[in-house]
Amino acid sequence: MDIQSPLDDFRSEASDPYYFPPELNLQFWKTNLREPEAFSASRIWARFYSPCFEAGECCSPDRKKNGIHMLLTFTFYLLLAQIAFYIALAVKSTDVTWQVVPNDDILMQYGAINKTSFLTDSQYYRVLSFFLMNSSIFQVLVNTFCFFIFCLPMEKSWGFVKYFIIVLFGGIIGGLFNGMHSDDVCTGSSCGILAVMGCFILLLFMKWPIIGSMVKQEYAFYIMLVPFEFLATSFLPKVDWVAHLSSFIAGMAIGSIMFWKHLHNPTASKALLSIGIITTIVLVAIPFVILYVIG
Repeated sequence: MDIQSPLDDFRSEASDPYYFPPELNLQFWKTNLREPEAFSASRIWARFYSPCFEAGECCSPDRKKNGIHMLLTFTFYLLLAQIAFYIALAVKSTDVTWQVVPNDDILMQYGAINKTSFLTDSQYYRVLSFFLMNSSIFQVLVNTFCFFIFCLPMEKSWGFVKYFIIVLFGGIIGGLFNGMHSDDVCTGSSCGILAVMGCFILLLFMKWPIIGSMVKQEYAFYIMLVPFEFLATSFLPKVDWVAHLSSFIAGMAIGSIMFWKHLHNPTASKALLSIGIITTIVLVAIPFVILYVIG
């Protein structure tokens, strides 16, 4: 009787040039990625900028399925809530610049965060409320871009529960570090995206050896989106780069706990779990030490 080695599946996956790991499946939109030209530069960018192009003619069944699928995601409604909140804040502001940055008093009234509100006034609810707030029209545009082409497929790949935990944990950690670091009034709508990106980069590093050679071209574009999102949003008005960096690390940490079994090497997987647990504890402990011991 032949005994199949666990490495057999590993080798068979690695030999498929079109293989997507289930945890990193980029195909949120129904497309055919096994066509010879599917991974040409023009086709990859077409999927990024207008993914429905690849799903059949206008009003086709595939287009309708894509639309319905999107309406059933947490990502879509989180994006809608953030955009609606931003519009309301901009409308209530009286002195709006060309970047459409809401007034500080309006931002603070509706949940933005800074060191005074967090450390002095103990308004801890702001680590959640600031997570729904954008600071400028440019941040809205960049976040919308990344929500659609990055976060939607990751929610599909990880499932709602894991995805929600990653986004929420990243947002809270970003809020805690923002509240300890920045004197300026800050918003944090990008924190959830950076947490998702952190988990994505971790999984990509874990799964890179078995990803199909053709598919690696698609992942290369996703890798470039990580520094793009960080640099494009972290230095805007009313945004704290420390919050974004801590959210990215939080995504990697919680991802290590969720996906540690996906490493083929048992020793490495246990080490990854340990690192994830320790990092998560440190991320949570630092704010509490500052608040209740040093403060």
